Amino acid sequence: MGQLANAGDDNFFLITQDLHYMGSKEFIKNIRFKYESEIFSFDQFDAYLNQPHKVLKAFMCTDTTLIKAYETAYLKRMKVLGLKPGTKINFAVLPTIQTVQMKEIKPGWLNFSVSANKGQYKLSGLRVYNNGTQVYSEVVKNDQSSRLDLQLSFETSSGINRFEFVVKDEMGIESPHITRFYNNTNMVKPDLYLVVIASEKFKNKDFDLAYAYKDANDVANTMVDSKSFKNVQVKKLFNQSFSSDSVTALNKFFGKAGINDVVMIFFAGHGYLDSDLSYYFPTYYTDFSDPKINSVAYKSFESLFKQMKPIRKLMFIDACFSGEVDEDVYNGDDKKSKEGADTTRSVRVSGTVFAQSTALEMSKTVFSDLRQNSGATIISSAGGTEAAFEGEKWNNGLFTHCLLKGLKNLKADQNADHKIMLSELQKFVSEEVYKLSEGKQMPTYRMENMVLDYELW
Repeated sequence: MGQLANAGDDNFFLITQDLHYMGSKEFIKNIRFKYESEIFSFDQFDAYLNQPHKVLKAFMCTDTTLIKAYETAYLKRMKVLGLKPGTKINFAVLPTIQTVQMKEIKPGWLNFSVSANKGQYKLSGLRVYNNGTQVYSEVVKNDQSSRLDLQLSFETSSGINRFEFVVKDEMGIESPHITRFYNNTNMVKPDLYLVVIASEKFKNKDFDLAYAYKDANDVANTMVDSKSFKNVQVKKLFNQSFSSDSVTALNKFFGKAGINDVVMIFFAGHGYLDSDLSYYFPTYYTDFSDPKINSVAYKSFESLFKQMKPIRKLMFIDACFSGEVDEDVYNGDDKKSKEGADTTRSVRVSGTVFAQSTALEMSKTVFSDLRQNSGATIISSAGGTEAAFEGEKWNNGLFTHCLLKGLKNLKADQNADHKIMLSELQKFVSEEVYKLSEGKQMPTYRMENMVLDYELW
């Protein structure tokens, strides 16, 4: 059958004889695997082995509805990750990183000697991550497609640096990630580079909001008082000053930030999903008969995060439909979301009304996000199919109200150490928004950096 572990603090873990497991997300993050002489973090094999539906069957669970829900969430996760369901790990065909030798060349700087061999197929690429952020990538030349040897140098941030090295072959199959840790003992108090964006007033006044401007200002005024940062640099983009060009120009503002600094972007305004489920932020000049025109694409912020030097990057989005959308689940009765007066921040979902509970959102509750992209954590005020509320009772958007409450009143300080970490704030805001909206709004994340947790207050 299997084994059950009581992990304490409401955590749990179950594992079957064939090594499929299920458990609480925080407990699973601490699992380690050993193969030959290397130790691997949980995310190396979690997509293959974390299969709650198989565990429940092995433990003779009779709740077929629950088993089916977990299986659907698992299948959605595999699709998002681009993996084939049921795939088993076969080390014999994988490309392998043979050696990673680390040497400090000067304080805060490391040199790595890396060698890798092909598996069944030729090598095609190499990627390097530091604390969940991609810091290097290379296309492998044909004359090195069987054996790759190279030297790489990287600057490190204060504290623990977790470098991961991975090669992939021409079929897209990745090697196990080889990890090396380095503790940079030169502790530097970071600066905060904060951009607050409010898109509240529009050329078409029918879409004006009441609290977006106040939300952005309140966040800026709150964060400048944070004792977690040496200096707080603030950039404001309000109404007409918010455009695709102004977002591109933020590269210059963030270009001043160093590897130890923290970047935060806060957006308050409308959210819009077009027919292909791409997400947009309407601007003052947006034509709401076709809101994609003169709006700013969410992907432009993803690109911005990929280009900057800091490893600690964070974005809050207080807008409707700001979570990631499950493109497989919707009903097609062609109704549009309606915007109540000063109640929600919705524009519409193009041509469609989505089901309120999807496999993608369930998979995010059950599983950790294994995608490694810009390294940023993107926290959304509502699920991909939900409205985000604002109103007089909060004097802000609901999400922003809870965010400020968690910081200024230390309500998010779970361990009472008079500091607020990102993970604490995320947990508090999620639970508080859900409670105050009576279950109608549930914050989620578009991207999650599982490696980094850092102080915000």
